[in-house]
Amino acid sequence: MDGGQAFDAGSPGGGSGLECTFNSDCPLDERCECDEETGCQCLTGARGTGRAGVDPCVSGNDCESALCVEGWNSYYCSGPCRVDTDCGPRLPVCSYIFFLGDACVRDPTGP
Repeated sequence: MDGGQAFDAGSPGGGSGLECTFNSDCPLDERCECDEETGCQCLTGARGTGRAGVDPCVSGNDCESALCVEGWNSYYCSGPCRVDTDCGPRLPVCSYIFFLGDACVRDPTGP
């Protein structure tokens, strides 16, 4: 729901409109899409396959988690984590991010 209205799952960009942080917050046939106007919501669409801390990305739609963050030389898929070993080599640190929770981020000391 967004502003009390449900999206039509049969229309382009439709879906449940549920608030989300990651793709895992959405029904299986939807992905978490974010923009500055409407925030993040579940919309109909294929999910990305990029792995956290491993694969480069242009947007969250490239990532299995829906989260694309800045690394040291490029942008990489991130995702939820519990410990550093849940993260890949490009974003090796599991860190708490306000309003997001624990996610993989770049090492603050450098590559």
